[in-house]
Amino acid sequence: MGQNSVAVSCAEASKRLRQGRFSRKQTQATDVLSLQMLRTPLLDWVGFAGSDGRVVSVSLGHSSPASVRAAVLRSAPLHASGTVQEEDWNPQLATLLLKYSEEQPVDLSEVPIVWPQLPPFHDRVLRVVQRIPYGQTLSYAEVARRAGSPQAARAVGNCMRNNRLPLLIPCHRVIASNGGLGGFTAPRGAALKSELLELERKMAARGDHAGHASTKSDSL
Repeated sequence: MGQNSVAVSCAEASKRLRQGRFSRKQTQATDVLSLQMLRTPLLDWVGFAGSDGRVVSVSLGHSSPASVRAAVLRSAPLHASGTVQEEDWNPQLATLLLKYSEEQPVDLSEVPIVWPQLPPFHDRVLRVVQRIPYGQTLSYAEVARRAGSPQAARAVGNCMRNNRLPLLIPCHRVIASNGGLGGFTAPRGAALKSELLELERKMAARGDHAGHASTKSDSL
């Protein structure tokens, strides 16, 4: 598969996820999602949505609850007629995010997530990124190489831009080959990405990071 076709597949996968257009065998949009929001010292307003105890969408770096709510509605696999209920549905994740923001070691692999079935390249990219540990980064080109498409660095950037589970799938740990930060899909953009990486470097240097290599997931 060429680089252009890989990029198209990532973009189309994200569009279908937002619109609930994957077949029932691949992913299943839901009629009701639970949404929990909180404000943390580092992440500003952050929200996470899910159902049946599993996280399907995370959005961070917002200035207000309204901004979080709108972002989640754009990204979550919700039927057009579905509803979002605001409730404290996942206190475990809320506690982990607060601790993370305060530079305390947390293990985000404990958080059950919904892993949608995606085009093969997109799936491989996310699984490579999921295994990047605290305090380390990979370039877009290296992620592409590890995902089996060494010429598809730009397509990797597209997949990162469409990642609906930031932090749980740590796309902020993917940077440019020249050491530049690259993009980050959050209202504060690269500034927040830089802060996240600096926080994790500090935790890794202290040796008190909890790791991030095997987030519990169920495919939709």
